[in-house]
Amino acid sequence: MTKLIVPLDGSLDAELALPHARALAGGEPVVLMSAIWQGEPVAPRRYLEERATQLVGQPVETHVTLDDRPAQAIATLAESESPSLICMATHGRNALSQAVLGSTAEEVTRTTTEPVLLVGPNAGYQRDRADARNLVVAVDGPETAEAIVPIAARFAERHNLHLWTIQAVAPAPYPFVADADIPSQPHHGPGIDTAVATLTREHLTTETKLLIAIEPADAIVKFALELPASIVVVGNHARHGLARIALGSTAMRVVHRSPCPVLVVRQ
Repeated sequence: MTKLIVPLDGSLDAELALPHARALAGGEPVVLMSAIWQGEPVAPRRYLEERATQLVGQPVETHVTLDDRPAQAIATLAESESPSLICMATHGRNALSQAVLGSTAEEVTRTTTEPVLLVGPNAGYQRDRADARNLVVAVDGPETAEAIVPIAARFAERHNLHLWTIQAVAPAPYPFVADADIPSQPHHGPGIDTAVATLTREHLTTETKLLIAIEPADAIVKFALELPASIVVVGNHARHGLARIALGSTAMRVVHRSPCPVLVVRQ
């Protein structure tokens, strides 16, 4: 059983994660949580119980953490409830804590080993997009594919999603410029090849697409928009010691522009 943890800070922006959590829960428990930082005078328990009414039919728990940094509180709860999935918005302002959105969402991906589903500013819940049931895994090489594809495949199986694996590569230099519109354009790259081989060992399959683009994030977002994708999966390229960087620049641009939630998997 996988619990969905939804951090809320009292803002409407944070609550954009709720319909996505409801769609994914499928009867599994949802934990609504707030982290109270520096003794703010609020009544979070009542607020969470009111938000729970948006999840009618789902088993819902509430959790309040006092005097702990929001990102650490979220990560600690996720680890204690493992296996879990954190589902949170990545923008907005707070009423219950110092910072549960924006940079805190990035810090959560750096702190926890659990997957994090980030709902960006353009990823409001759309029923037709969710019903398309397409899970798009964006890889940038063999290392990323080996790390995130197995997790994405299990996620796709659990939620009955159709698996796609894509890789964005730069055009070949002149005079070998590749045209992404040419039908004969190859549909494989090093990351895609590794993904296919990894899935084949587990008797699973994926559709694939090689994207030719100067800016990978733009290509990934365009593909997700047009497919349409229900969820995009990216790897977290954070390295120890880089405290200010939670995701690779491409991954964060995808999160901020994606028309659907982005599942961030730690590598």
